[in-house]
Amino acid sequence: MKVIGIQEKAGKYEGRDYHNFILHCTKKADGNGSLGEVTELVKIKALDSSYIFDKVMTSSDWQNLIGKEIKYFCDKYGKVVDVRIVEPVKAG
Repeated sequence: MKVIGIQEKAGKYEGRDYHNFILHCTKKADGNGSLGEVTELVKIKALDSSYIFDKVMTSSDWQNLIGKEIKYFCDKYGKVVDVRIVEPVKAG
């Protein structure tokens, strides 16, 4: 899936602080009632981002994800635990 945008969200919800980064991505439709490309949101908690990306993410690092192909992995609770940049396959 390709990252097309990133949104930072922070605030309070039901008295609890939150700080997340939302990756807006596109991917090929799976054919189950959808055609072409579809969008998917991938939520990454700011506190987990340095663990997920193996470094403290700067604004430039987040910006550099835009346009990249990624694959993400979740734990059994659906929380993102790993994001990998996928190198495009070269033709020929």
